Amino acid sequence: MSFRPPKTLPIISLFHNPRVASSQQAFRLLQERQRRPSGEDAYRLDVVAPETLPTKDQLEQLAGALHGWDALIADDAKELNKHPAQDVLGSLLKDANALKRPIVMDWGKGAAATSLKGIEELINKRQTSNDE
Repeated sequence: MSFRPPKTLPIISLFHNPRVASSQQAFRLLQERQRRPSGEDAYRLDVVAPETLPTKDQLEQLAGALHGWDALIADDAKELNKHPAQDVLGSLLKDANALKRPIVMDWGKGAAATSLKGIEELINKRQTSNDE
């Protein structure tokens, strides 16, 4: 007799700030679209609170998926763009307010988005994907 471990759902993280309207919209969209038409979940949603600092590895993966550090920087912290990448990373590791919200990351696919259109595209790809 063989044993097959249960399938684990892919994880999509939302770096969220409930005080930001686009972050609220992203949260609702991710919740509404979490189930496939068949009724099974397409992913597990991990909501990261605004006061939670991402890890160095998470930030590096986000920057890679978004093609640079600029996409990670909050609008009121854009002066960080004038600094070297190592300084930007250091600031994002210390100041949760410097991180733009919302950011959505599909860790399994290595894809991220910050706009509602991009988030919807990310969800659509996960909805149609058969890889768990």
